[in-house]
Amino acid sequence: MKNLFKSWMLFAVLGFGSLLVSCDESEDESPGTPVITLPGDIEASYDLGQIFRIKVAVNVQTGISGVQLESELENPAEIANLESVMGQTGELILNVSYTAKNHGNEILTITLTDQADQQAVENIEFIVGNVVRVNDADLEGGKTYNWTSDKIYLLDKVVYLEEGGVLNIEAGTVVKFTNSVIAANDKDNETSALVIARGAKINAVGTADKPIIFTHADDEMDRQNLEPLGNKKWGGLVILGAAPAFAETPTPQVEGIKKEEPRGNYGGSSTDDSSGKLQYVSIRYTGVGFGSGNEIQGLTLGGVGLGTVISHIDIFSSNDDGVEIFGGTVNIKNISVAFASDDSFDFDFGWKGAMQYLFALQGKNLASDHAGEWDGAKPDDAALYTDAKIFNATIVGPGTDSESNKSKLAILMRDNFAGQLANSVLTDFPGAGIEVEDLGEGKVDAYERINNSLFIRNNTFSKFKGATDLGSLVRTTEGKAEDAQGTALKAHLTENNNEYVAGLAVASVSRATDGMLDPRPVTNNNNVYSGPLPEGIEQAGYRGAFEAGKDTWLKGWSTLAKYGYLKY
Repeated sequence: MKNLFKSWMLFAVLGFGSLLVSCDESEDESPGTPVITLPGDIEASYDLGQIFRIKVAVNVQTGISGVQLESELENPAEIANLESVMGQTGELILNVSYTAKNHGNEILTITLTDQADQQAVENIEFIVGNVVRVNDADLEGGKTYNWTSDKIYLLDKVVYLEEGGVLNIEAGTVVKFTNSVIAANDKDNETSALVIARGAKINAVGTADKPIIFTHADDEMDRQNLEPLGNKKWGGLVILGAAPAFAETPTPQVEGIKKEEPRGNYGGSSTDDSSGKLQYVSIRYTGVGFGSGNEIQGLTLGGVGLGTVISHIDIFSSNDDGVEIFGGTVNIKNISVAFASDDSFDFDFGWKGAMQYLFALQGKNLASDHAGEWDGAKPDDAALYTDAKIFNATIVGPGTDSESNKSKLAILMRDNFAGQLANSVLTDFPGAGIEVEDLGEGKVDAYERINNSLFIRNNTFSKFKGATDLGSLVRTTEGKAEDAQGTALKAHLTENNNEYVAGLAVASVSRATDGMLDPRPVTNNNNVYSGPLPEGIEQAGYRGAFEAGKDTWLKGWSTLAKYGYLKY
């Protein structure tokens, strides 16, 4: 809630480093209407507890009768010379004084009323906090950088950490990104993103009490001022490594940045390669790239190796995929994607890794694609293909009555995909449950891997529109399938302890900030696949990402928890 400070009192700002003020002068005012003139850009550094002062010019012909200040950040402030200007006319100065107490983005609205009840209204916009501006020239290969939680880091355009560089980010640190509007056919106009290049490392190690947050400059942090679908505010976090990946070349160029940028290359022969650690990290409002088919995801991993540690990742409102993995061998645990505009989880180019405890929440009537788009190789017959082990996922679709979702399909496995989907829960979808691409006789495809190197085991599918049993969940590849009825896939689902239930398989679903999202099962389903388990997967005695009767691993630190979606 905005806080309105009346009785000649004003607001307060947060402790802040770089203060940006925007000027918005009114022109062509009618005679006698008061005018407020804001100062030009201000650059200042203040620690928490210090006072910031700004002089605002006004012109009043009938005398000042009142001044109000509306503060986005709810901090105390005052007009230091208010008594002396009350009732005065002509050109005057208001001395606004406020104390820095918190970090955030501030919009201060000044409303001045004269004695004829005419008003002038202007906004002062700035970032509050000990802000450190970072551009590409500020990070170099071969050097170590330490970002600390007493500062806000504001990144402008694409910032690369090059080979040999190490970026350590302290728990509780906030990293923000500037506005990013990409003009058509403008190669010099860049999005805003952080790219950890091949051979560099990021150690962003947060905690449940102090997560590390990557977000847009407009995010006010303590409340949801941007909409759940208010994405496409900046690019995203990109991590590139030297583990095997293949997309018609052993060192492909990552999606989402300029094709001519050599620092966007990834892949190699080091399966144990380490790009560092990413733990208790929240990534919000992403998805700006360089055009259709060249987007940046919330989290992009290219050729990231097994030596990299990734766990407890929160991705909220991406304009493209939540997370996309291009090759590599990295394992991931505890990852959440909410309100992605394309796929929640997208794999490609030969990723051979494991992912356990996944959660996805798709937006209702959002033109998103699949919850999972799992691709094997490019080209389809490449020697390196994806072999992904996905265990304990809870995937909540956009709702059975959602109309605008592109495919109305939960999971698509294609392009010679191999792997496992096991011990998971998929619920609340407007269409089919699963398609395994069948390109016809003699073609290389994922369908021929069923019962050989592709297994779908011990999963619960529930509340799919039009479904009555496991067989009705299957979608066949249109116009191409050798098995036109999907007989082999239907039999595989039945024979491997999958089940379909008509009702919702989780306690409750809400996509509003009403505290009613409870993705846990009411009771645990203990009919789970227990082995042999792939490397990187631990035994959990229940289906889905969460255990009945226990708090979710999202509680407290995730965006869904912070903004009031989550019940437990």
